[in-house]
Amino acid sequence: MLQGLMVGVCRVMKLLAVGFSGRVACDQEPSKSRQAMSVKPFVCTLLLLFAVSPVFAAEAGKSSSKLVKIANDGSELPEAAALGTNAKDWACTLDRTTGLVWEVKATSGLRSQTNSYSWYSSDTAGSAIGTQSGGFCFKDGRCDTEKYIADVNSTGLCGARDWRMPQAKELEAHFAIRLSTPDVYAAFFPNTSSTYYWSGTPGAFYSFSAWAVYVSNAQAYYFHRTGSNGIRAVRKSQ
Repeated sequence: MLQGLMVGVCRVMKLLAVGFSGRVACDQEPSKSRQAMSVKPFVCTLLLLFAVSPVFAAEAGKSSSKLVKIANDGSELPEAAALGTNAKDWACTLDRTTGLVWEVKATSGLRSQTNSYSWYSSDTAGSAIGTQSGGFCFKDGRCDTEKYIADVNSTGLCGARDWRMPQAKELEAHFAIRLSTPDVYAAFFPNTSSTYYWSGTPGAFYSFSAWAVYVSNAQAYYFHRTGSNGIRAVRKSQ
């Protein structure tokens, strides 16, 4: 029971944290020496649990009011709105806590959840430019990160043309970690595959790499830019 409490506390603290501190592995099996805990750590653990639980409960209660469905024409929609291609159909989700608007994946076409892309940026010098159209998507020759963002902007998705690649910190702390919370978040981001999503953040130590975030554990990893991953376009709300 104590182990379960500690894991629960750690998960809550990871949810509330921002930035790359979320990479700390909280669910590792404790060693035998740590299992033989004294009364003092036990009391501290309980106090920490009671201190954090009200915060977590309060945040969970506000979740639905922080997430807003956005239509193809950019207008706000009720929670009951359904995905579609018409002007007043749901296509994006606004997170009021961050001011970020995220695209919502579809089951086919340009924004299909099954599409994949290589990392490419023509603005990057030298070998770090990446690989053009190295993924598998709805249209041959358009399967890299730069072309995908250009294609999304050309459609005027959700009434905007300033879509971009998210930074690794945004993907990790403001998107992927949301999906590990109760159903309210998953209801606003359907068709989310358990895969890696490219960020626009290049690798600091290896010029041929870039950061990608695995949505199942909200952790960021280096990937070679020839790799084939998903994309989740984002923009700042006005």
